[in-house]
This record gives sequence, C-alpha cells and structure tokens, in this order.
Amino acid sequence: MLHDVATVARTNGIPEADLVDFAISRDLKYSIIMKQGIARISTWHVDALIADFEREREEDAAIMAHPMAQPAFDAGCEIDPASEKV
Repeated sequence: MLHDVATVARTNGIPEADLVDFAISRDLKYSIIMKQGIARISTWHVDALIADFEREREEDAAIMAHPMAQPAFDAGCEIDPASEKV
C-alpha cells in the first residue's frame, strides 16, 4: 500500500515539507514514487523513513548546539530602520 509522504508527516507531527524533501532526496533508499507531483511511499518503508528523519534532525540539533557552531563575534550587520531615509 502506498501513502502520501505529506500525510505520513502530518500523522506523525513532522513538518510536511521537511519530510517530503528528506524522502525525495533519498528516493532510492525508501522507494519513493512520484505520482502526479506527489511523493508516495510504501508501508514497508514508512517506519525507516521516520526513524532516519528524526535521527538526522537530532544530529543536526546537536551540531548546532555545539559552541563551535555559534558565531564568536558580532558581525555588526544590523541596520536601524529608524535611521534610514526614504
């Protein structure tokens, strides 16, 4: 049975666009079928897709939480809109 990847995302509380992009970028691994512009996945691959997506999201969060991932300086790029003249 095939399921829309977007529906799988909604059912599991995952942002639809993120899961669809993840699935499409790994279409061979999860046997993603594009039909009428909609990404579909077999029931057999749904659990693996969700587990891999969640694991990658956790890894990305851990990387971004690392002190070396944070800028150590202020770039000073902010513009004060009140000082702008039109």
